[in-house]
Amino acid sequence: MVPLAHAEEQAVPRGVDWMGMIPLVLIVVIFYFFLIRPQQKKEKQRQSMIAALARGDRVVTTGGLVGTVYRLSQDADLVLELSEGVLATVRRSAIAEVLARIPMEDEPQARAGNTGAGKRVKKSSSRKK
Repeated sequence: MVPLAHAEEQAVPRGVDWMGMIPLVLIVVIFYFFLIRPQQKKEKQRQSMIAALARGDRVVTTGGLVGTVYRLSQDADLVLELSEGVLATVRRSAIAEVLARIPMEDEPQARAGNTGAGKRVKKSSSRKK
């Protein structure tokens, strides 16, 4: 009779131990809020930075090259001017940081601003002579 009673004890199904699951759920929630969510925000900001690239932006690539955006194309490439006359084609995804926005000569806003300032300087310098 003792072996039969022992067999009945093992056959009784037990419920799910929810108290044992709470630490696992807490770890997942902590990982989400401290690791996954901030990384998603950072990636979203990086994607918007890459989408907002314009000609004349001074950028740093992931390889450490510093240059000015010379030409943008519709695909995933862009041309950087590393120094005067030195051009390099890089992927948009290789841009790590935008340092500054430098207006280019052939942009309408920059052209209008430079022309007006140049005329004022010339008039004031001609009056001094």
